Amino acid sequence: ARDALRKSGTAVLVEGYMDVIALAEAGVGRAVATSGPALTPEQARLLKRYAERAVLVFDGDAPGAAAAVRGLASLFEAEVDTRVVSLTEGHDPDSFVREHGPEGFLQMTEQARPAIDFLVQDIGNREDLTTADGKVRGARQLAEYLSRVADEARRRLMAEECAQKLGVDPATFLQILGKVRKPPAAARRTDSPAPPVPAEAFDPKPRSERELLNLMMSDDQVADAVIKQ
Repeated sequence: ARDALRKSGTAVLVEGYMDVIALAEAGVGRAVATSGPALTPEQARLLKRYAERAVLVFDGDAPGAAAAVRGLASLFEAEVDTRVVSLTEGHDPDSFVREHGPEGFLQMTEQARPAIDFLVQDIGNREDLTTADGKVRGARQLAEYLSRVADEARRRLMAEECAQKLGVDPATFLQILGKVRKPPAAARRTDSPAPPVPAEAFDPKPRSERELLNLMMSDDQVADAVIKQ
């Protein structure tokens, strides 16, 4: 897909290699697949070498939405301009391109939603964003994603957008983001050894386990699938 990515500047990111094959056969050569449970930061940085933008196209069901959510954190960290398409239930990229053709598929990707809009809707499905408690929890979840953005100006502009969509004061959101975001690794290194961590202290690592638990708590089918495996 490298030549097609360089030419268009946009990657179409799908879940599986069979979707990539179906799209390539239909003439959509800019498709790539995660081929795994999550897009890693290393993969996102590699993708950024060939395309400045990415459109996530995932199946129109709960696992598909969960897969999109998992990939966004890495794309934010790599500073890839990201949009999301949620297909209607029962459709995947393969079936959609067979039914609507490559023109219909590409037109759909042009109408993709900004990643922040998708995240706010996804959080709104789990939290009551009409209440103060729900807004705070939603702000903390969004702040987890924005904390991965290294560029300060980009992070601040995204924070202002998140605050507006949540209906939260921008200063309040920035305060929450400041608590969530860790300082750069260079700033954390010191000559003196780190103080011992109390046994009762909460250890926020590893992130992957925390994200998996969040997914399990938000969707019974995901929880059942994880437990079976």
